[in-house]
Amino acid sequence: MLLQSEEEDKESNRPIHDGLSQDDISSGNIIAIILALNGNCKTPFQECITTMTQQQKPGDEITCIIYDELMYFAEAAANHLKLSSMILCTTSVATALSRLAIPHLKEEGCIPWQESMSQDRVPDLHSLRFKDLPVSMFGVPDNFLDLIAQMYNARKSSAVIFNTIDCLEQSHDGRNGKASLEMSFIGVGCMSIPKPHKSNASG
Repeated sequence: MLLQSEEEDKESNRPIHDGLSQDDISSGNIIAIILALNGNCKTPFQECITTMTQQQKPGDEITCIIYDELMYFAEAAANHLKLSSMILCTTSVATALSRLAIPHLKEEGCIPWQESMSQDRVPDLHSLRFKDLPVSMFGVPDNFLDLIAQMYNARKSSAVIFNTIDCLEQSHDGRNGKASLEMSFIGVGCMSIPKPHKSNASG
């Protein structure tokens, strides 16, 4: 997603080739697909943004790239072109922090965990139990650890937008842990709340 003026024309919506084969798509290995997408799309996306910056008009400059946390190739393009960037997380702060904790917990021998530990509090994330972590009790695939590292390590984006509001996660111990990402945080409320239905009936 690109931040441009409201006068942006439809021709600016330019698709880029994802480089995925039918076998890749039909494999159902979502983590492998995400990793492949990031590898395949980095160069064409950067070339596309470069072309757009060369064609932009005064007052309609590209100033920031907002990208989904899984599509981290966009950050590399922003850095190369010296543009600002922000991460859009459609999940909560707790989800991001629980992902960040997984590599450390695995190193400490806490993952995989025994079934008897499922109700135990996660160290340093005391509002979460082991059963709340986004992994199976049977272990963590190596490519998932690779994905976490790529998503959260050495980020240079200026801010991260979360699908949350302070009152929902104010008591979360992870609020102090947000510093591990070393970015500003913006809560945009609950994205999934439906708009009220307007009735045509007159009262």
